[in-house]
Amino acid sequence: MSSRVQTKIMNMSKASGPHRAWAAMTLVVAAGLVGLAGFTGLAGLAGLSGCATGDGPRETWAEEIHLHSLEPITVLPGTTLVVRGEGFVSEVLGTSRLKLTGTFTPDGGGGPSQDMDLGLLVDVISAEELHVTLSPDLYVRLCPQASGDFLGEAVLEVASLASGTIHATPAVGVGLMCRPTLEPYLVSVGYGGSYHLNAVITVLADDLLLGGEEGATFLRVSGCYLRDAAFEPCDQNGTTVSGLDVPLTVVDEAARRDGFMVLTPDLVSVHPGTLESTLQVVNKHADGTETTSAETVLTVTVLPLVLDSVEEDGASLGGYVDFEGAGFVGGGDGETTELDLVGTFTPDEGGPSRDLDFTLIASFDSGIRARYVLNEQDSLGQLVDLRSESGTVSGTFTPRIVKGAETYTSASITGSFRIEPVRQMVYVNFTQGYRDALELFGMWAADEQVRAQIMAKARWLYRGLGVEFSDSPPADWVWYAQVDITGIDPNGLGLMGYDNSPGKDVGNLRLYDRIGGVNALTQEDGYPGYGGIFVESFLAFSDHPPDGVSSIPSSSQVFDDIFDPLRPGYGKPVESDELAGLSLLTNGNGCPAGNRSERILCAIFVLGNVLGTTMAHELGHSLGLSDPGGDLFHNPSDGPNRLMDAGSNRPFLERSELNGGGPEVFCQQNYEYLLSILPTNEPDPVSGRPNCY
Repeated sequence: MSSRVQTKIMNMSKASGPHRAWAAMTLVVAAGLVGLAGFTGLAGLAGLSGCATGDGPRETWAEEIHLHSLEPITVLPGTTLVVRGEGFVSEVLGTSRLKLTGTFTPDGGGGPSQDMDLGLLVDVISAEELHVTLSPDLYVRLCPQASGDFLGEAVLEVASLASGTIHATPAVGVGLMCRPTLEPYLVSVGYGGSYHLNAVITVLADDLLLGGEEGATFLRVSGCYLRDAAFEPCDQNGTTVSGLDVPLTVVDEAARRDGFMVLTPDLVSVHPGTLESTLQVVNKHADGTETTSAETVLTVTVLPLVLDSVEEDGASLGGYVDFEGAGFVGGGDGETTELDLVGTFTPDEGGPSRDLDFTLIASFDSGIRARYVLNEQDSLGQLVDLRSESGTVSGTFTPRIVKGAETYTSASITGSFRIEPVRQMVYVNFTQGYRDALELFGMWAADEQVRAQIMAKARWLYRGLGVEFSDSPPADWVWYAQVDITGIDPNGLGLMGYDNSPGKDVGNLRLYDRIGGVNALTQEDGYPGYGGIFVESFLAFSDHPPDGVSSIPSSSQVFDDIFDPLRPGYGKPVESDELAGLSLLTNGNGCPAGNRSERILCAIFVLGNVLGTTMAHELGHSLGLSDPGGDLFHNPSDGPNRLMDAGSNRPFLERSELNGGGPEVFCQQNYEYLLSILPTNEPDPVSGRPNCY
């Protein structure tokens, strides 16, 4: 048995509550039953065995899949069983199922044990996480009687779409406790003391519900809240709290233990005061059943609102300006945090300062941070043209919190923040389907390097403009564009890329277009509903594409020269250890190359370029290109190296920057339009841009 499991068993057996000791016993029994077969609590680690049902090319992605754990240990009807590991793949490469074999033993002598052999289809959440929701029907299959224990093994099987091979991980020992309901066990709630509004109070408890289809856990609070300087009795001078159910957020979902509650205005008030209460943990099961813990007492002093600082860096249109402090509200109905501003706006471009005297409405982030969004609809946005002006806002800020008819105002501070020139933030969302589609090029292992080349190409194309790319959602912006890079074209049309945002956004008024997913408005117009960049479709540049993809008239032998040495069935796919120490190419001179390392680098350069230019092209559409003053969506004629030409006029060598083709750029009129809506002070980085006409 691993030291990790031994530690977990010791910790569980020492903890409060009879269920913890029972769970520890279950782990010990399971470890003994499975023995050397690979039981490691719920953290078995194994690679794919690659058992095959037929012959075919080596599928290197299958060797990277590892099954680590199943959680939570205790399952109910409606529980989402979380399967953790690495290397999981989407339907682009194959269909995955979780196979459970073992024995179910009913509780309390409810009958003989039963042999179990189940195959459960999974939802692929990411390369590290799968989900199986135990609907009532599935729960009965796993747990033939409502309460009992399953001990056995788990295997993840993946049926390859390309080869028909079924790849399977070695067995991992599993112990699951089936329970129709759970009775929560309360250890303690916080330590009393003083808190600001929306502070987090720790709750130590066990056997908690995790939300979703199984139900959720709450704290049921009853008592009295007296404002400062108020006196008993509560029903005359305070607020009576009677059986209010406060959501409990579970911290350790795998063990169903411990969580936190938030001290919201619903529980107390926006005014400082003292809460004296009794509370208990309540499990509200999906079928309406409620189970409760014993009660405990909690006395809390609620401290007044305080504003400590204003974020000086500020933001631009659609971005957040942060205010730090404690006691902010806004997470519930009728709640707002307001900031009375008296001061001035001083423009960067010169000219007189403008007086400011109005209220900013902040969005709620947490009790210690309120976030004001720079927008064009409020008083500041009406006074300052946030699309063309920049400058500094300075003055006094007076915080106020509101809950329905109640308000509380705290002390003012002086501060300032910047209004920066407008920027278009772009989140590039690399989906699981994107990664898996790389295997069709033999480049599944080069995911990181291809991403880097895509991002580098997009940034290069938009340099000199107010556009910023990120491969994670921008934390400091409420409005940002999103481009999904995925595997297959769900429209069934073999599109390489498609902007499915609604209509031509001339002037880039939205700032928040999503190029990806399904857009119902686009579907209503009779156009393909699904947008994004579709990696599999780029195999249409091959003279011998895989099944399901058809060559296009501009297919190229050079494409096959680049990728055939790597494509499954034609060459050897890239392996992880082949990428160590390689630096990305800055140009395609010498591609296709001779030796293995050079061929891999050429393939990364080319695939990153064709995906990056396509992403930049579709983003250009969402910004209002081409022909922002007219009805055209592409440049009106064909010209070399123009990014916004129609796809049929952008051959492979141009997109890939090989054999003298490319690099593609925005033509002159396209660039001038983009600069007018997303200005910078940088000079045009491209000399001699081609004309768009």
